[in-house]
Amino acid sequence: MKKLTIKTLVALFTILGLTVPIQAKITTMDEALTVANNWINRIIELKGDWNGSESAMVEEIKEFKRDRRIMGYFCRVRPKGYIVVSLRKELAPVKFYSATSKLDPGSEEGMAHLIKDCLQRTLDSIEQQFGPIETVTTQDLQSILEVSYQKSWDDLGSDVETFKADLEFGVIATNYQQGQEMLTSSWHQGDPYNQDCPAPPPGDDCTAPRCVVGCSATAGSQIMRHWAWPPYGVSPYNDTYNWVMMPDTITTTSPQARIDAIAELCHEMGVAANMHYCAGGGCQSAAGLLDSMNAFTNSFRYSNSASLEERRLYSSTAGWYNTIKTQLNLNRPVLYEIPGHAIVVDGWQEIGSPPLQEVHVNFGWAGNSDGWYTMDYDIPGSDPNWQWEKMIIKAVPDVALGSSLSGTYNRNASFPYRYFDRDATGNSATFAAGQNVQFLPNIMARCTSTTGAYIRFVGTSSYGTRLYSIKGTASTAAVAGARIYNGGIRLYKNGGVRFH
Repeated sequence: MKKLTIKTLVALFTILGLTVPIQAKITTMDEALTVANNWINRIIELKGDWNGSESAMVEEIKEFKRDRRIMGYFCRVRPKGYIVVSLRKELAPVKFYSATSKLDPGSEEGMAHLIKDCLQRTLDSIEQQFGPIETVTTQDLQSILEVSYQKSWDDLGSDVETFKADLEFGVIATNYQQGQEMLTSSWHQGDPYNQDCPAPPPGDDCTAPRCVVGCSATAGSQIMRHWAWPPYGVSPYNDTYNWVMMPDTITTTSPQARIDAIAELCHEMGVAANMHYCAGGGCQSAAGLLDSMNAFTNSFRYSNSASLEERRLYSSTAGWYNTIKTQLNLNRPVLYEIPGHAIVVDGWQEIGSPPLQEVHVNFGWAGNSDGWYTMDYDIPGSDPNWQWEKMIIKAVPDVALGSSLSGTYNRNASFPYRYFDRDATGNSATFAAGQNVQFLPNIMARCTSTTGAYIRFVGTSSYGTRLYSIKGTASTAAVAGARIYNGGIRLYKNGGVRFH
C-alpha cells in the first residue's frame, strides 16, 4: 500500500507539471568506508597488488576537514596509502588516492592543502548556487554536472564481499585502459638537488645555504630525464648532460658525480626559465609556465610545436582530459600548473562505469603525495582558480621521428642526432652514416614492407652510427645499444629494433 501511495503521488505531481525534489545525498562515514575498501579491491584486481601487497584495507577513517568544515572523508590504508572520498554522492566517489605515499589529514601544507583546495572550490561553487551543501537537492546538483556518477556509487557502495565476488566473475566492468606511470624519478627541490642553485641574497628571509630549485624546474627536469634528452643544449647550456649518472632519487650521501649531474640539470632548467630564486617567501623559487616552455624549445632542443594550453579556453573537462590522454599515449609526460604549484602528469586510467577518469601526478616532493587524481568534472567553469590550470603539450625532442618512416635521413653535421619517441613503422627508409639514433626505452622501429624493401642503418669507418637507449634506474641509468662501422643493419618484413 505504501509503494502504491508513493507511485500515485509521483503520478499526480507529473500530471500537475510539478517535479518531486530528490533529497540531498550526503555520504555517510559507513558508506565512505565501504567505497574505500571496494576501491582497494578494484585496484588490486586491475593491477595485481596494492603497492606490492596482495591485500590491503582501510585501517582508519575520519572526516576530512578544513577548520570545522567537512570536505569529505579521509581513509588511511594499511599497509600504506590513503583514499579521499567525496562528501556528496553525486560527485566522483574517489577524488584522490595513493598506494605509495602518506598524508596527514590535519595538515594545511603540501598535498593535504592542495586536496582541500580542490574540494573546497567544488563545495563553494555548489553552495554559491544552491545554498548549504547539506540541503542541496540531487536534482539541482545534477543540473550543473557533466557526468552522473550514480552507477559508480552503486558499484562501489555494494557490500564488500559481494563486490569482490562481482569483480572475480566479471559482473563489474573495469574498463582499465592504461594505468602506467611514465616517470620513475622521485626528485624534489631541496638539498642535494639545489646544490648548484644560488645562495639567498643579502637580507633575504631564507636561512638555508641555497635557494630551492623551484617546482617548475623540478618538474621540467624530471620530464627531460624521462627522455634523457638533450645530449647537450643550446649555448650557454651546451655542456654535455650526464644522463647515465641521474638515478631515480639521490640523497646528500649519494656519490658526488650523481649529485652534480642532477643539480646541474635542475639549476640550468631554472635559469633558462628565468627562475626567480628565493623570491616566493623563505627559500622558495618561482617561474612561469610559459618561461618553462620557452626553456624547452629555445635552450634544450625540444620541438617548436610545444604549446601552452589553458583550461579556461576548453569548453569541457572531457576535452581537457582527452588532450592530456592523447599526449600520454604518445609517451609525453605533461608539465602541468595548478594554483601555486607545478607538477608532472605522467599517466591516465579509467575505472568503473561511468569511468572515473584519473591522471597520475608526480608532485616533485621526493615521491611524497604522488598518486592518482580524479579529473574535476564536478562543476565546470565554476571557479577562476580551477580555470587557470595550464599545461605544456607536445614537449618532445626536436629531432623526434614520430610513427612513420620513409625516405632518407641524412646526417646533420651541426647536430647529428635522431630520436625514436614512439613505435615507428615503414616500408623503406635509410639512415645515413654518422648519426646518433636514440630510442626511448622499449620503443620499436619495425619494417612493414611486403615487397622486399627494408629499413637500413648505415655506418662507415669515418662516420660510425650509434643506436642506443638510456633507461633510468634506481642507482644510475642503463645504456643499451649498438655501433655500426663499415656496414649496416637492415630490417626486412616484420624485422625490428628495440632496446631495454
